[in-house]
Amino acid sequence: MKKGLVKKSNRSRKQKNMPRWGFAFFGIFVIGGLLIANYLFLKNVFADMQMSDKGAGAIVELPEDSLFYQGKAYIPNPDVTTFLFLGIDRKTEVDDDSLTPMLQGQADTILLAVLDAKRGTIKVISIPRDTMVTIQHYDPDGTPSVTDEEQICRQYAYGKNPQHAEEMTERIITEQIFEGVTVDHYASLNLVALPTLIDDIGGVKVTMAEDYANTSDGANQTYEAGRVYTFNGAAATEFVLFRDMTEYGSMLTRTERQRDFIEGFYHDAKAAIKEDPTLIAKIYEDLKNDLHTDLNVAEAASVATAAIKTNFVPQDSIVILPGTLGDEVNFWDQMPHQTYDLDEEKTYQIMLDTWYLKWDGDTGEK
Repeated sequence: MKKGLVKKSNRSRKQKNMPRWGFAFFGIFVIGGLLIANYLFLKNVFADMQMSDKGAGAIVELPEDSLFYQGKAYIPNPDVTTFLFLGIDRKTEVDDDSLTPMLQGQADTILLAVLDAKRGTIKVISIPRDTMVTIQHYDPDGTPSVTDEEQICRQYAYGKNPQHAEEMTERIITEQIFEGVTVDHYASLNLVALPTLIDDIGGVKVTMAEDYANTSDGANQTYEAGRVYTFNGAAATEFVLFRDMTEYGSMLTRTERQRDFIEGFYHDAKAAIKEDPTLIAKIYEDLKNDLHTDLNVAEAASVATAAIKTNFVPQDSIVILPGTLGDEVNFWDQMPHQTYDLDEEKTYQIMLDTWYLKWDGDTGEK
């Protein structure tokens, strides 16, 4: 017999037909199995969107402001406090209400500091100043006029006063960039006062993440990646603010330098305040003519105390919103301006990772 062939039996077998009731039973069995399988599938899908209260067996709905993204559920983190910090390119006192819209100065530095005191973390998000958004224009008398697509830094300039300028900038952030996020406190600092702040904490040591070169206004200063540089107030301000206006993308390079600086500033300010807790009150007093904030000195001290207790990991704690450099455009002033378009998907994920907790079906922890 050839391999693979099965020899048939010589004995004949009587064929038996399944009775009709057997077909009916078989059909019911198959249909019932499909219904059970479908139920289990839907139950699993439902479980991804709701949590079960173990022990009681009750179904508890997620909060109304929960978000679902790429098959995952996120709930708002109730333990975070968000601070908006604006560095203003302005020569007069920040509390000077005599300035009209278009003369308030631009927000050259835009930072969100998100403090989670419960988990002991702080994250700083830098929004590039040239990020393109829809801003609200105001006439010199403070009357709203037109809206236009411009850099986010320019919204502050149109404020009727510092508080209004901060509120307008905050509105753009919470409506156009991080929709639905709440900013709890704010502070605007004239960048000309930065030397005072740096000198008050005894200078800042900065470790360079990349090579930088300052060739603006005839300068010829270079910084090497990996090296540590110590800056006093004046030198720190130059390092943080310089950029070559003729160089394409110089805004983004400056933002990257500011990221390195923030890391050094955090550690040195933390050490200085730990050594002398009264330093907070001194800084507040020294900056009072160049600082506008909704925090009084006691509240500022409380925030600083909470901040110095956090675990600050630079690669996780400082984020520059990702995007791409766009073409230069001319606004109403007929001058060429660089533009920056955010990566919406990556920015949305940053929002979820910062202000929300990934739902795990039980505790809601990440």
